[in-house]
Amino acid sequence: MNAVEEIVPASLVSALAKAAGPGEHPGWPSRATTDLVRESGLLGVMVPVAHGGAGGSPALGNAVLERVATADPSAAIMLFLHGCVVARLDAFATEEQKRRWLPGIATGALLAASAWSEPGSTADKRTLRTKAKRGEDGGWVLSGAKSFATGSVVADLFLVLTELDVPPATPAAEPAPKSYGGDGQALFVVERGAPGLQVPDETADLSGMRGSGTGFLTLRDCAVPGRNLLGTPEDTRRIIGRPHELGLTLGAVSTGIAQSAVDLVVAHLAAKGRASDPVAQHRVVEMGITVAAARAMTQTLPTTTTGVVAQAYATKVFASRASEAVCRDAAWLLGSAGFMESHEMNRIRRDAAAVNFMGPPNELCLELLRGSVDWEPRGDS
Repeated sequence: MNAVEEIVPASLVSALAKAAGPGEHPGWPSRATTDLVRESGLLGVMVPVAHGGAGGSPALGNAVLERVATADPSAAIMLFLHGCVVARLDAFATEEQKRRWLPGIATGALLAASAWSEPGSTADKRTLRTKAKRGEDGGWVLSGAKSFATGSVVADLFLVLTELDVPPATPAAEPAPKSYGGDGQALFVVERGAPGLQVPDETADLSGMRGSGTGFLTLRDCAVPGRNLLGTPEDTRRIIGRPHELGLTLGAVSTGIAQSAVDLVVAHLAAKGRASDPVAQHRVVEMGITVAAARAMTQTLPTTTTGVVAQAYATKVFASRASEAVCRDAAWLLGSAGFMESHEMNRIRRDAAAVNFMGPPNELCLELLRGSVDWEPRGDS
């Protein structure tokens, strides 16, 4: 048994698949899913050993996400964004902050979510209306509204991106024109139950990833202690980019979705006595090659930070589009059976499509990658 199978054994994959789907409230993960996620150790995969976690590498994190996604892509999406918060805390939190939050994350007591998107905000998060201003007690007061916060309805910690009421006197030391975020922003860890924080039970009515608990936050003069500021405002862009510097990627979730489509088709062909059909075999082999290529991108990381960031974006685009292509081929092989709305393939296809629009959206990834392409002609052309 390899490291991934130890963290996500077959019994856990089976249990996650059985529990998958919305719970009693539309858009919520099932209670069984959240219990499994908290009790299995999955929340602590990226937490350093010193704070009670598994201390997993980014490649291991991607492999775990892929395996979870074969059973429940919605759970994998929540785990990805949770892991991104963990990576940011590990790199930029003070020792006091790490002692406060990381052990609870490692035990499964604390599930983290990001709250960045807003009604009317751009994909690169440079235009925000949520404001943070200094309170009289030295803390901060946050006011605004957040949308499309994956996992928010079950999360315990929220990493909230804000505009500062009074921008810093000096801009960020390393301007990054092609990046998330902008100058004069700050990130705060806001705990559920903080005064002025409201997390309604309502979720976004998504067509895919319907069990991801994607909801909304309202901050009405939300009081946050000064010690909950993550890093400094000048660090914000670097904090945002930290998971991509490590190579963590939503492409791993797409790879898991594609693998589940292949597995479903193989089982269907065997049940229908078509496993030896050469045409079907060739199509399945092509699907397997596509999945293997996406998997290789999530596991083989460049040696430079710039290279890793670029590959994280590229992997997300390639794997998400590859996943949709695999799902199309799978639907073709299923024939008329796949056109039944109740068929599992339709849920898989919707989940595959949803990844295109999850952070960072594919169009933003392409924009961030645009400057890295060498447009000079090669050879004698």
